[in-house]
Amino acid sequence: MKKYTTLSEELNQLSQERKEIITARTSELRLAEITLQNLREKLGLSQSELADSLELSEIEISDLENQPSLELNTIRNVVNA
Repeated sequence: MKKYTTLSEELNQLSQERKEIITARTSELRLAEITLQNLREKLGLSQSELADSLELSEIEISDLENQPSLELNTIRNVVNA
């Protein structure tokens, strides 16, 4: 019977350089998957509260949340708000 290894076991067999490359790429992918809605919810804000902080309407916030990607300035403004 063939012995299967876990992902952790496979990763432990990689060089330190390769592990660092994988860690960096993993971080990039996680950042790419963060949505405005996730960010807003993590900040504990409603759409209304965020709209008030950014001087936008709730409809504009909803539209932003439904965009597939946002400019860094938009995300920066949300965090600062």
